Amino acid sequence: MRKDGGPRVHPVGPVLPNGRLYVFVVAESPKRTDLERDGRYALHSSVPQTDESFYCTGQAVRIPDPASRATVMAAAKHHVQADETLFQLTIDHALHTTWLDWGTPTMRPQHVRWHGGQVHADAARVCERHQPARGCRAGGLSCSA
Repeated sequence: MRKDGGPRVHPVGPVLPNGRLYVFVVAESPKRTDLERDGRYALHSSVPQTDESFYCTGQAVRIPDPASRATVMAAAKHHVQADETLFQLTIDHALHTTWLDWGTPTMRPQHVRWHGGQVHADAARVCERHQPARGCRAGGLSCSA
């Protein structure tokens, strides 16, 4: 967040070694300052060549350890500069969206949510808000559309 409380969006390249989520942030980036000051983050990404997207929120923790940095750098798909700061992103909330019937009049999202160690969805439950005659009855799942 900016000093005035507004959201700030900066691109990052997530790295996922050993089942953990990390990002390197450029030294002069306001994003680095924000993360060091407050720690909260929100990350959204579409999944290449699919009808899927992923969103998560949590806390960013600066990782100064050189061995951890080397492990994450080795897994990165992009060039990491020496002055970039490494953060591990904890995941408090996550949302995975798959678009069903993509590009058709019946296109609708299917959401799988994770919060506090519990998954909230299954393949049979789809938000029905996009089917107006039936209303939005997602079996206790909230519709974010």
